[in-house]
Order: sequence, then C-alpha cells, then structure tokens
Amino acid sequence: MSRLLASTLFSFFLFVFFVLFALEAATFSRLAQFFPYYISITGAVLSFIYTTIQMRELIKQRESKEELMTLKIKRPLKYLVWLIGYVVLVYIAGIIVASVLFLAAFLYVESRFSVIKTVMSISVVVTGLMLFSNFMNLYWPNNLLGL
Repeated sequence: MSRLLASTLFSFFLFVFFVLFALEAATFSRLAQFFPYYISITGAVLSFIYTTIQMRELIKQRESKEELMTLKIKRPLKYLVWLIGYVVLVYIAGIIVASVLFLAAFLYVESRFSVIKTVMSISVVVTGLMLFSNFMNLYWPNNLLGL
C-alpha cells in the first residue's frame, strides 16, 4: 500500500466520520446542535475536498505507473494499540486513574522518561484535569469500577 493510498483512505474515513457525526448532531436539541453540527459539516466538506484532490493524484500516479513507496504500518499500529488501551482504561477505571496509568506506562516505556520526569508529568496532567473539572464544574461519567 502506498502512502498516498493510505492517506486517501484515511481522508475518506474522516469524511465518513464527519458525515456520521453531522447526522448524529442533527438529532440534538436546537441549541445543543449548533456547535457540533456546523463543525462536523465544515469537517465533512474540507475532508471531501481533500479526499477528492488525493484521489486525482492517486489516479495520475497509477496512470504514470510510478514506483510506489511502501507504507510501514507496524509503528502506527503500535500507537493505535496505546490509544485503544487508554480508551479501555477510561471505560474500566475512569479518566483520572486511566490518565495516571496510561501516562506512567507510555512515558516510561515509549518515551523512555526517567521516573522523576514521569512522576512530574503525571502530576501536571492530574492537577490540570482536577483544576479543569473544578473550574468547569464537570462531572466525569461513571466507570466499571465505580471510581
């Protein structure tokens, strides 16, 4: 798979995502739909334009029969697994606990931070989350553990 083809497929995925989000936002109450509806419409239009441009380039590339550069998929999949793991952790343990566990694992394993840098980073993020939730009067949804 070439990079251009992968990029085109991802742009198409974004287009589908924004269209589905616009359809979902259209079901919101009139006041609640304003921001998500227009953002998703804008995203759908821009991603459609970008996908169309990329498809034209892909057709030109196929017609000229240029040598295609292969895409290395292993590394992006590794980060996708990290993100899926974070989402699962949020579902199971809640956003605060999941953020602590995810950051500890990711910063120590992937970024190779020292323990001190990892602890400092986690402290900043947790403090930021707490301040943000108190300032905005947010209630984080329940999780499976009830934390």
